[in-house]
Amino acid sequence: MATADARIAGPKIKLELWEKLYLQTTREGRDFTFLSRVVEQSAREIIIEYPIALQGGGALLVGARVRVTLTRPDAVWAFSAKVTGKIAGQTPRMTLTSPRSIERNQRRRFVRIDYLCPCKWRPVCLPEKNQEGEAIGEQTGGTIINLSAGGVLLAADEPPKIGEYLIIKPLSEDWPLPGWLPGLVVWRHQQPEEHKYRMSAGVDFREFEDMTAGWPKHYVKKLPEDILNLSHAVRQKLMQLVYWKQIDVRKKGLL
Repeated sequence: MATADARIAGPKIKLELWEKLYLQTTREGRDFTFLSRVVEQSAREIIIEYPIALQGGGALLVGARVRVTLTRPDAVWAFSAKVTGKIAGQTPRMTLTSPRSIERNQRRRFVRIDYLCPCKWRPVCLPEKNQEGEAIGEQTGGTIINLSAGGVLLAADEPPKIGEYLIIKPLSEDWPLPGWLPGLVVWRHQQPEEHKYRMSAGVDFREFEDMTAGWPKHYVKKLPEDILNLSHAVRQKLMQLVYWKQIDVRKKGLL
């Protein structure tokens, strides 16, 4: 029997509204990963936004059994569920069975810390939508609100849509890396009126090769040469930056 620290069971399970979910399933020997968010939860089912394909393409099918993971400040948690239906409408949604238990899958992979600094970013235009034009859209300003070795929270007036790529460059004296970091927008929220920028967006860093997989070579050559590949060495530099920022915050008694 798992300990209480490793498992939450029964009625104590409560998913947060708009909590980000990754849904993984296997079909005909292939792995598929989808991104969604919680819209509503009852004792019997979870209503989620219509899932976006991150790996494998295609659509999530009704009847599929999925492994669902969610990241919270303490850990990555996971549960198994079945896709029970699709809700048609202006904003299509799907339903999952509510979990009987949710288990600690792993500690949070990347520690996240406040890192308020201006940045510049540019949208990446997918070749299937823009064969003849530029591969990178116009440069725009924004602010990074927090940072980890896995991604940033970006505030901007109109960041790319969920599922679209961008490149981003922090403008801070202590930023340890040259060049642009490639990332995928995994969620967007409207900012309160008093904020400088209209939207906030969660950006997960992506390997350059993953972002450009299957692209024509002539199109890849249109991308800026100083886009970083997120190698182990680059990740280590980011983790060191986050670590020393944590130390600094602890010294000030803020963490």
